[in-house]
Amino acid sequence: MMVALATVMLVGGTAWANVPQLIKDLEQGSDFKIRLSAAIGLTNQNDQRGVEPMIKALGDSNQNVRAAAAAGLGKLVNASTTKALQKKALAALKKAADSDSSSVVKKAATKSAADIGVIGGGGAGAIVAGGIYIDVQPVALGAGVTASGVATLMQKTITKALAKQKKMQTTVMTSWPGGKPTAADLKKNSVDGFQVTATLTSLSVKSGGGNATVACKVKLIVATYPAASMFAFVDGGASVMGADTPKEIDLSSEDCAIAVAESLIDSKVVPTLKTRTGKP
Repeated sequence: MMVALATVMLVGGTAWANVPQLIKDLEQGSDFKIRLSAAIGLTNQNDQRGVEPMIKALGDSNQNVRAAAAAGLGKLVNASTTKALQKKALAALKKAADSDSSSVVKKAATKSAADIGVIGGGGAGAIVAGGIYIDVQPVALGAGVTASGVATLMQKTITKALAKQKKMQTTVMTSWPGGKPTAADLKKNSVDGFQVTATLTSLSVKSGGGNATVACKVKLIVATYPAASMFAFVDGGASVMGADTPKEIDLSSEDCAIAVAESLIDSKVVPTLKTRTGKP
């Protein structure tokens, strides 16, 4: 229950004390409620100064504080976090996932460890037994579409959106230590494997009155992995208006493709995987 409460507060939180005070409360608060509030506050502040104290809080005497710290590290640790601190946080989370006395803490730590493992759209994250592995293929371009930069950005966006999805309790992994898993690897770890292939089918620009409207269409195919048996086809489109300059048109093209890809992952792909696997 406490993790669920923390999630709501993370989304809806507004004003908190300054970061040094929150760190002091987390490390020295005599009441666990003070330390819990500080852990949630540090997560909302999204300040890298909070990472180290949150790692230490994984050893707090109260399981609710430890759970909040575990969940918060999955949000605080990002591409701007130093590699050394990323490694330290990941090691601490893996230890909590393996040995904490609370199942709630273990679950939060496992999810955050997987999230940290995919920072930057890849990397060898932890193997989560019973999870889902997704092989995200390079984005293809439709006839006449030449936006290779947008395609590369789309692949990173799809990878991140899948790894960070919130509609399933089951962890989604987009990387595997040592490369891609074999069918035997997946079976050994009770992991369901899938493959997602995207195509930027169209990208057009209409100019007028100093403005430019960029329209895009995206198609996603979901298949089993490694057998590559296709079973789901989803598509969508959007349009973005901006200034009629080359730079703004490029930015609008990226925004359009990213928005459609994220929407399809959230509204179509993840629910399909949930139904297909029967996992929560």
